[in-house]
Amino acid sequence: MRHIRGLRQGTNAAMDWQGQNLCDRVAMVIIYAFAAVGFVIGFITQQLSHSIYSILAGTAIACLACLPDWPIYNRNPLPFQPVPDNGKQQTRTKQGRK
Repeated sequence: MRHIRGLRQGTNAAMDWQGQNLCDRVAMVIIYAFAAVGFVIGFITQQLSHSIYSILAGTAIACLACLPDWPIYNRNPLPFQPVPDNGKQQTRTKQGRK
């Protein structure tokens, strides 16, 4: 668990909206391209396994390209408002009232 915590501390893990859109497009292009190539290879060789391996390879590459929070996906960070410090802690009940 210490190793995982160390990896988490080294990443931002806050992909912005444009980064999410770019990540989605990159993943879809990679997977669709590998699926098309896999279909052609599987059709030529008459082996369904070649198509499946191609799609699995594309999925693995898409995961490597999209799952880590790469800096390319954090180009437009949203500025958050500062937390107001009024000295009181607000508590809410189950209905959402103070």
